[in-house]
Order: sequence, then C-alpha cells, then structure tokens
Amino acid sequence: MYTGLVGILIFIISPGLTSRPLQRSWTLQPNVLVVEGDGGSPGTRVDVRLRCMEQFCHQEVLWRRNGEEVAMRGNEISITVVEREGGNYSCYSDQGAWLNYTLVLVHWRYRKILQDSPHTGYMHCSAQNYTGVFQCSWTWHHTRKGTLLKFNVKRCVRSLTGGNISCSVDASGHAIFCKDHGHCPYAEEAEHINLTLYVRSQFLLESYTRRFYIGDIVKPDPVSIQRVDNRTLGWTYPHTWNTPSSYFPLTFQVKEVACTTQRQCTCESTNPPEHKVQSTKNTCDQDVKYKMDFETLKCVALCVRARDAFCDSLWSDWKKTKWKKTAKENHQMLSFR
Repeated sequence: MYTGLVGILIFIISPGLTSRPLQRSWTLQPNVLVVEGDGGSPGTRVDVRLRCMEQFCHQEVLWRRNGEEVAMRGNEISITVVEREGGNYSCYSDQGAWLNYTLVLVHWRYRKILQDSPHTGYMHCSAQNYTGVFQCSWTWHHTRKGTLLKFNVKRCVRSLTGGNISCSVDASGHAIFCKDHGHCPYAEEAEHINLTLYVRSQFLLESYTRRFYIGDIVKPDPVSIQRVDNRTLGWTYPHTWNTPSSYFPLTFQVKEVACTTQRQCTCESTNPPEHKVQSTKNTCDQDVKYKMDFETLKCVALCVRARDAFCDSLWSDWKKTKWKKTAKENHQMLSFR
C-alpha cells in the first residue's frame, strides 16, 4: 500500500530533453541513489553497490539500514532492492562512529502525490512580466494534506546554454520561485525551460515535468481602474508590466455585467443576458478609456482583464468595479471591488 510522509522535493531545470540512457540506478544528488523500478511490479529486483568512503577501503566498516544492523561488512557492499523497498544505508566504523550514508530511492512511474488538473496538469507555471522571474505551483493530492514537508533546491539551467537560474521554495510547500538572471526581455526567447519536479514519499520517488518558454506562461497582474467622469471609466497598465508599452503592448477584454438585488455581480458569469463582452482592444497606450452603456441599467459592473497582445498567453485575473444610479440624482456612483 502506497503510504507514508512526503519527504524531500528536488527541483531540477535540466539541460535539454535528450533522454538519459536507461540505467537501473543513477545519482540524483550526493548521497542519494535512485533505482529505476518497474512500476512496483511483483518480483522486481535491482542489484546496486554502495560505497561508504574512499578513505575507508582498508578498514572494517559496519552497515545499518534504517537503523537496523545488516550482516554485510566492508567499505563497499552489494544490496538488492526488491520492488519498492529502498532505504537509508549508513556506514559506521568498528568502534561505532558514524561515517557516511546513502539514501536509496526507487523511481516509481505512477503519480500519486500531486493532484492532476485538466487545465494545468500537475504544475501551473506563470510569470507576471518578461523580467525572467517565474513561479510554478501545484496542489497536493487530498490524501497527502497535513504531511510534514522538507525541501531542497538542486540546480536550474536553460535547455541549451545552461544559463543562470536561481530558485527558492515557498514555505507553504506549494510553489517554487525562480529567476533567470540572463534572460533578456527584448530578445526572442530561443531556449525552453525544462522543469522536472522530483517528489519523495518515504523511499519512493515520483517525477513531474513541464517544458515552456517564459513567453508562454506570462500572466499580467490585474489592471488599475479609475473613474474618468459619470459615464466613463479608464484603466492603466499594471505597474509590474514591462516598459515601454509600445514594445510590450497589452490587449484587453471588457465585460459589462448587469447586477440585480438578488445576486452579486461576478466577472466569471457566462450566461446571457447577464453580461456582454466587448471586442478585444489592442493598444500600446498606458491609459485606456471606456464609455459605459448605462441608459437602461440601474446597476452594472465593469470587468477588465489583459494579456500580451503578441502571444496567446494567459489572461490576467479580472478587475471589477461597480456602477449604480442613485434614486434622486440622475448620475452614477462608483465603487471599487
């Protein structure tokens, strides 16, 4: 039965998508050996050799697996990993002093730790602009909630040249934040980022992969809406968006949503006649004005969102503001949401 606490997350943005030659075991990082399992099939057996340390090759070395002493002796031993049974192998001197360890994990091809999504897959990646900063987030499967998590960032590189990408893990355990220090927002992005997420549960290892350009995952922050007059609203580019706007234009989607006293206005509404969506506007102007169609409505919400005008990337979250006619005065009052 697949149980146990989630232990270590290893994040690797690996160079290229060239497949690694099939090996029965490989090193994930120092002191961590990964054995390629066969999906946990009954009877799977893989023989691997463990070495304590080079300088102890002529000394008596004792071994323990998960704290329990094993019969094998010597600086180098051969073990058999059966099905999904990895372990923490520690070596000691004949006086009982701890010398070194090797963590043996079994790479399992099934995915049970992270929650899959029909829209984003196992990982959702986004960037608020083209500065080279991006983040990837995930959702733990409901059976993994409340588990104790520990993290370790290994290395991050571009697909061909390597690059200089640094990462840090969110304390909540649901996201990783990265910055490509060599990314140029004014040049065409020639190299993919290949992100592989390794997730450990006890001695099993699962892997999750995303491949993307920063341009594919750009999601602007919400626009800022201001009142121009009693019938006109305006909005500006997010302050986090790249400049100049003539080089980084945004396209906007504008939605009017009729409000009633029985229910609140929502930008996510898709059922007519509660809303109408205006034609998308492409503009390189920082300030955009929009005249409300307010003749027959007592209350209406205006929803605006933006995305890169040149890329079929992510829309920003909706920004909403609500207009209402007063009973005694024939003008509109504006309130922000």
